[in-house]
Amino acid sequence: MKDITETEQQLRAANQQLDANNQQLQASEQQLKANKKILQKSKQTAERYLNIAAEIIISLDKNGKITLLNENGHKILGYKNTELLGKDWFSTCVPKSISKEIREVFSKLMMGEINNAETYDNK
Repeated sequence: MKDITETEQQLRAANQQLDANNQQLQASEQQLKANKKILQKSKQTAERYLNIAAEIIISLDKNGKITLLNENGHKILGYKNTELLGKDWFSTCVPKSISKEIREVFSKLMMGEINNAETYDNK
């Protein structure tokens, strides 16, 4: 009888711990949902700012692939929104007559051979 009472106490303690863990998990899930909403709203705000600009705002990865291009950038270049994402900037959007030269400058920037280039004038 003593063993049964002891087992029951252990089970009750385990159930209490499970309940506490479940409550903690639910609180974490609620916090995650709230954080997702905040992040989504922040992303939408950033996208609105990018799309308001009447200029091309672009981000390239180290290989020259387009990772971000605002809506107006797509329009200016004559493409549908998001159509250029993942495409090579130099072979897709830069005129062939200067694309090799521009890619070389970009490569030098990525390798640290050029420290700071805010602008580059094509000849």
